[in-house]
Amino acid sequence: MRKTLVQTVARAFVPTAALAIALGGLAACAHPSPPDGPYPTTAGPVQATTAGPTSTGGNSGPADQTRDVCADATSTSASAAATIRAKGAAAQADLLSGNQADAIAQVTALKSAANDWADKLNQLAAKPIKPEVRSVLTDGATKITTLAQSTSVPADADSQLTDFTTRLAAACA
Repeated sequence: MRKTLVQTVARAFVPTAALAIALGGLAACAHPSPPDGPYPTTAGPVQATTAGPTSTGGNSGPADQTRDVCADATSTSASAAATIRAKGAAAQADLLSGNQADAIAQVTALKSAANDWADKLNQLAAKPIKPEVRSVLTDGATKITTLAQSTSVPADADSQLTDFTTRLAAACA
């Protein structure tokens, strides 16, 4: 009877663990994320200028922040990917050892990290940036949210996240 219960519970958690692993694998191409706020970056401090907007679009709106947004999105994606990979691996190990409570906790943390990642991408997309970068960020946020809310892992989950990181790199190049 115990073996049947463990098999039943394992079958119930495998889709969730698979999502965790898929999100981790998909996000492997991302880069680490700095904390929010005016912290120093490797690019040095931001210099204030009186030259006006730097947008090449000719509008009189706020200065184009595409470069900073791209750096932040790339960094955030790497950090989130690392967290998701770690949580997915831990959930898998917990499932294999029969520790369902810890597996559930790891998957919950993984989903939270994925949702935080998507929220950050949406926040970055709201800044004055090039439309092609905005499109990649909002599409990526939507994909990540959809995957995090999924009760089973889509067959193409890995390719969806790989596509996001590839498109982000291309849009930011």
